[in-house]
Amino acid sequence: METNWIETEIAKGLQGLLCLSLDRQPALELIEGTLGMWCKVITRGRVFDEKTDAPRFREAFVRLGERTTWPRPRDFMEAMPSNVKPFKKPLRLDNEGVRKARMQSFADIADHLGIKLPSARPAPTEAA
Repeated sequence: METNWIETEIAKGLQGLLCLSLDRQPALELIEGTLGMWCKVITRGRVFDEKTDAPRFREAFVRLGERTTWPRPRDFMEAMPSNVKPFKKPLRLDNEGVRKARMQSFADIADHLGIKLPSARPAPTEAA
């Protein structure tokens, strides 16, 4: 599994956080180890997709930049925007003409099969 992009995104994010001089930030000589541990913690048991998740990683680091203390990987995961897209109600493609054509098709099939259909109900009307 290729995760080099994850390490790159986390490295850039941590570098940005270092520029902010947050309280309790690790010493510069510990940043390489910090990066390695963040990568292990964040990727453990998770699968990320570069196309959809790289922008989420960047946004999480921007959100973390609003803090005054150095974040933990857990804080990063909580700051990451959701990847769940909101549900959109599908467009209704039917119209009265299509409905009538379907009803006629059903009637034709029933007639061909010798099935007597109950009397047709009037089409529902929308209140204006």
